[in-house]
Amino acid sequence: GENMFAHAWQGLSSVQKYTVSIVSVVFAYFAIQISLANIFPPLPIGVIGSGQATAKANEVSFIVTTISRSTDPVRAINEGEVGMKVLIDTATSVVGPDAEIKRSFYQVVPVASGTTSSYQVANAFSIKTTQVEKINELVRSLYRDGAISITNLSFSPENREIVEAQARTEAVKNAYKQAQAIAKSIGKRVGKVISITDDNAPAGSTVGKNQQDSSSQSPFGEIEINKNVSVMYQLW
Repeated sequence: GENMFAHAWQGLSSVQKYTVSIVSVVFAYFAIQISLANIFPPLPIGVIGSGQATAKANEVSFIVTTISRSTDPVRAINEGEVGMKVLIDTATSVVGPDAEIKRSFYQVVPVASGTTSSYQVANAFSIKTTQVEKINELVRSLYRDGAISITNLSFSPENREIVEAQARTEAVKNAYKQAQAIAKSIGKRVGKVISITDDNAPAGSTVGKNQQDSSSQSPFGEIEINKNVSVMYQLW
């Protein structure tokens, strides 16, 4: 058998010998990898990477809530409607008529207080505007004219998809660094990615009445977009 192999080998050209050698090396490499994978299977590990990107804020949105109360439910409802109209007019006077304002919540609840009972009416509307530089003036004006709370304050940047993609890229890099640190601590190395899951959470922030700024200019010229990704790696 060895003589036949030697004879066949001698009959090959130098190019054919080179090709056979390369194929043999590649075959041996994968055979070793498969054997090692069977003997020492890869260890799966999951890490959460975080990334940030900054951008100019060009839009802000939030929810305004007002509450009215009366022993007469009809009166409470009417007062709530008047109060909400006042707040909508206030918002329009500050940021202009192009603001997007939508009613978002309406609730009538009977409230017992001692021997008497009354009705509480909660009204809320959402507002979205590009007048970001007027946000502090707007918040102060709304609280002054009867708003009970301003919540879900969220800033959106220009080219949001591009900014989120930048933050996501940084998050993946951060996840890889974490995986490398873990792998090194246990004498392993990072292998291929098994899966990547984006949190798909929008960036945003909230503001309360005691957080109003005395300045008429918004401090939110730039905002930070944060992204988290969960990445599963193989460790060898």
